[in-house]
Amino acid sequence: QSAQSLERVTTPSLPALRLYTESYAAGDRDLWPAALNLAQAAVHEDPAFAAAHTWLAWCLFRHHVPTDEYVRAARRGVELSQNASEWERLWIAGSYYGLTDDPSKARAAYEALLRIYPDHYWATNNLVTIHRYAGRDAEALEAAKRLVELRPKNHNALQLAFDGARRLGQFDLAADYAHRIRAVGLHNRQPGGEPWVFDAVVAWDRSQPAAQIQALRRVESEALSFDPELRDAVLARTAMSWLAAGRPTDARAALQPVAQTTDRHLTQATIAHAVDDRTTAAREVLATDVLDVPAGGTNTAEVR
Repeated sequence: QSAQSLERVTTPSLPALRLYTESYAAGDRDLWPAALNLAQAAVHEDPAFAAAHTWLAWCLFRHHVPTDEYVRAARRGVELSQNASEWERLWIAGSYYGLTDDPSKARAAYEALLRIYPDHYWATNNLVTIHRYAGRDAEALEAAKRLVELRPKNHNALQLAFDGARRLGQFDLAADYAHRIRAVGLHNRQPGGEPWVFDAVVAWDRSQPAAQIQALRRVESEALSFDPELRDAVLARTAMSWLAAGRPTDARAALQPVAQTTDRHLTQATIAHAVDDRTTAAREVLATDVLDVPAGGTNTAEVR
């Protein structure tokens, strides 16, 4: 009766399934601290929940914990997987081999999984990563494009294809994906600003400075009406594009509406370093330490 669709995984515990689903949704949004807490709760609720152990391993991996910690969780998922569905067993195996640095076996498992469950985002994402590390960027892009065909309005799938097209220098295709990402609007993943400034990137690549400046001015104006999270991501990327154009003053101006976050301080540090203002650069980097450490606790690194 919930408005939230529960994930298709094997467990007899409805509370564990709900916790797992919430954790999975948090991971889809790049909210890895919340995803980790929820995954730990799911495993506590049902210690025999194989897929939850595997997902916990990925959450731990995203927090850059020692290797043996996430491998232990991944191995436990494998040990419990005999009662899981076929696609779950492939996901669990692919994850284990990926986390233990055996890309050929991980690739085989993910490809088999995608024949059963072709719109599985994380299997595609991980397969794309394996292809890229092996220098198979064209295969990576094809995998991402297949996912977009199945999920044409899914931001994560579109972003995967956008990144793949950029890497191959297929700017017309990348521009199409960027337009489609912008059309999705406020999406469920923590936003990145690249698709919004991509018209300026294309103009820069084609040595069209007037078009580049026009595109950046347009983005700056539009971003002021965006949701604050998206606004800040777009303006931070706009600032970096101004810097790439050799206009640090415009870069600083683009950052003015942006909230005082780690990303803003790091962007300001990058601008200061570019103009050889090392004092300001150092001050801005040091300011991130204050923001990153929560009150009453220690900082937890989050990696992608």
